[in-house]
Amino acid sequence: MADPAPNWRPIIEGDLARRAAAAVENIAADLMALGERGHTLGPSMGVGDAGIGLFFHYLHLSRAVDGYAGASRLFMDRAFEDVARASLWYDLFQGVTGVAWVHHHIYGFSNDGDDLEEVDDQLVKLLDKEKWPLLYDLITGLAGIGVYALERWPHGRSGQILESVVRHLLAALEPATPGATIFTPPHLLVREQRGKYPHGYYNLGVAHGIPAVTAVLAAAGKLGVKGSRSPLEAARQTAQWLLACRQERPAASSFPSIIALDGKHEPTRLGWCYGDGGVAGLLLAVSRMIGDEELAGQAEQIAQRAMRIPEEGTRVADAPLCHGATGLAHIFNRFFQATGDETYRDAARFWIERALAFHRPGQGVGGFQANRGEEWDDFPGFLEGAAGVGLALLAAIHAVEPAWDRLLLLSMAV
Repeated sequence: MADPAPNWRPIIEGDLARRAAAAVENIAADLMALGERGHTLGPSMGVGDAGIGLFFHYLHLSRAVDGYAGASRLFMDRAFEDVARASLWYDLFQGVTGVAWVHHHIYGFSNDGDDLEEVDDQLVKLLDKEKWPLLYDLITGLAGIGVYALERWPHGRSGQILESVVRHLLAALEPATPGATIFTPPHLLVREQRGKYPHGYYNLGVAHGIPAVTAVLAAAGKLGVKGSRSPLEAARQTAQWLLACRQERPAASSFPSIIALDGKHEPTRLGWCYGDGGVAGLLLAVSRMIGDEELAGQAEQIAQRAMRIPEEGTRVADAPLCHGATGLAHIFNRFFQATGDETYRDAARFWIERALAFHRPGQGVGGFQANRGEEWDDFPGFLEGAAGVGLALLAAIHAVEPAWDRLLLLSMAV
């Protein structure tokens, strides 16, 4: 569980800090009102009650706003009640595994009546296959299950779960020049993607692609998990392949989102989910965990290049963590905390300013909405909603290390 960390430093002050704190208060008030009205967002971490519970947990740790004692427990109890009634898959961001991750993150482990024993048992059964038939990614697939096991380690059946995840990830790897990667076949794509990529593709985003595999394999290797080959070496190979996919695009992200079999590269915006921001942040976390200074240097090069992209080239159109301004602010905040380089703090402050510029009083949740092209939608949750915005703002204002960003692979539980 997270506690005030002497090595974590607030990065904003004065008027900007006051505006950010006011935004957090607005988010808290609207989220609490939703809870009291008995909303039907569902239990998930990515969009529902568990993610909101995570926000209120960190609000409590920061002691930023009075009047919300017990709010985290309220949303988490509701999430667990809904999980018991619903038929949810075991993915991290919209399924049972994510709710369980938040529960363990907040409440820890007790040998007296482990609340997550049934989740562990079901995951062990789910993974007991000769070949994994589904997606490997962070949001919905194997890597996400691995993140749950890493958070739970060494309690429960986390060791068995992580060993199975590593076994399936290593089996899915294919040799590449250079390194190794994982191919996503067309039958695993949604209809729209299958129409565009009828032969499948390689995915380079943190949310759905090979970067998350790098992080999970590296963390498992660091913990001593064994496989058909070294997980640490496999992580280095996937990172090698990923870094070789960079393209020189002076006014846009250098990492594409997708590479098709015909070699076509799909350009993307600058964000956490896809593009230079998320890749840089993940590689920094991995490099620090395994003590790889060369990889840390590569991560910094990517981040520094991302800071030079003109704002119009970033295509950032809203505030949320996934592909919005607070996601970038938090990534640069992580770089500042790790390096002490004030240019990263300046970049984080810039994106906090941009996030607050998207604030619309009286609209959305706490004044924040998600941009959907021609439409703006109200999302309360963690990944694309107000709860995630609030968490990033809290991390900029208060000396509480934001260990919640293990969900984004911007820090690691190892």
